[in-house]
Amino acid sequence: MPGPAGPAGADGDSAYQVAVNNGFIDTEEAWLESLQGTNGVDGINGTNGLDGVKGDTGATGATGATGYNAYQVAQVNGFDGTITEWLASLKGDMGNTGMTGATGFSAYDVAVGNGFEGSITQWLASLKGTNGTNGISKEVMDAADTYILNEAKTYVNQVGQQTLNQANAYTDSRVNALNRDMRKLEDRTYAAVASSITIASLPQLTDAGYNMFSAGVGTWEGEQGYAFGLSGVTESNKYVYKVAVTTNSEGDFGAGAAIGWQWK
Repeated sequence: MPGPAGPAGADGDSAYQVAVNNGFIDTEEAWLESLQGTNGVDGINGTNGLDGVKGDTGATGATGATGYNAYQVAQVNGFDGTITEWLASLKGDMGNTGMTGATGFSAYDVAVGNGFEGSITQWLASLKGTNGTNGISKEVMDAADTYILNEAKTYVNQVGQQTLNQANAYTDSRVNALNRDMRKLEDRTYAAVASSITIASLPQLTDAGYNMFSAGVGTWEGEQGYAFGLSGVTESNKYVYKVAVTTNSEGDFGAGAAIGWQWK
């Protein structure tokens, strides 16, 4: 009668990690390419191992904090520009074709280089270990991969939408500010025209030896102008002067003065 199942053992190193621990220096892709050696002789068929028991599903981990998107990381590291300019900066020039690398060692050659003594058949036979402890089933791994992929897509969509919303909000605020400035400029222009109409409407004295104070109002496109003037003619009737000040409904002020000399 079989006894109860023992506790699960610690996860073992992957084949790539074993190779690194034994001196292999390169990326995992390079190591995978190095595993393809020359065609070896057919090995002896091994006996079928026992099927592992399906492990329990692990608990779902806590959701991580929202990280920066790539554009925000670039800004933190000194990039100064819009997101459109940053996207354009990502495209670099086409690089030169690299040199063909030297043929790498096969997995058997690596094993021999790390002290294995024996033929390739013996080495292949040595690769078969004892029955391992129950591992995670393919179904669980597929479910985990699907979950991670969905979470990544959700994060990218959220960050992209957030960036777009921020850009739209900034653009709207700048357009609204520009519209307000244009309306203000338009109102002040209309008020200036009203002031010009008013100051031009002030009467001018013509009789020699007289002085005159005058006041007037004017309007243009809903804005109002106000003006006050002082004019006079000398006793000799040769010199004529006029001084005027004006203001308007936008709170702007203006003034003007002139003198004339007349003769027969």
